[in-house]
Amino acid sequence: MDIFTPLSQQTSLFIDLFIFFSYVIAAGFIIYIGRKINYEKKIMLSWIILASGFLFISMNLLIEVAGLIIGSYTTTKPVFWYLINMLGSIFILIGFVMSLFEKIIDISILKKRKIEIRHIMNYLDERYRKRELSEEELRKMYANMVEQLAEVEVKLKELEKKKK
Repeated sequence: MDIFTPLSQQTSLFIDLFIFFSYVIAAGFIIYIGRKINYEKKIMLSWIILASGFLFISMNLLIEVAGLIIGSYTTTKPVFWYLINMLGSIFILIGFVMSLFEKIIDISILKKRKIEIRHIMNYLDERYRKRELSEEELRKMYANMVEQLAEVEVKLKELEKKKK
């Protein structure tokens, strides 16, 4: 048997169905992993895009399976088949790149939030010195800001630990 010889319709159908279900399971597994590794147990956009890429490519296999069942399967593919395949490949590439930089982006967002909280605390201190805030109001607001700052610092430490 030559590797360039076309397979029988039944063999092609079995292989296409097997690959289709493999891609669908892979997409589900990517969503599951993406949710588990996030410290807030939320799925990030990069993981959704990555899983979508696998689902787009699996749709092509489903189109092939439908063609085999109907009996209109041809070796030449329509243009939309290639477009869906290309779209799936682009989604996989974008999702992969985004997931590589996900922690770096999270760290920079948290560092920015930390700076914002410190600016707010300085602003509150200024307002207190100008007698625009009472000591009681300042204490309440400071307590809230210190709590937020502590949360941000804990998340930052966790992410930087995971980054290394």
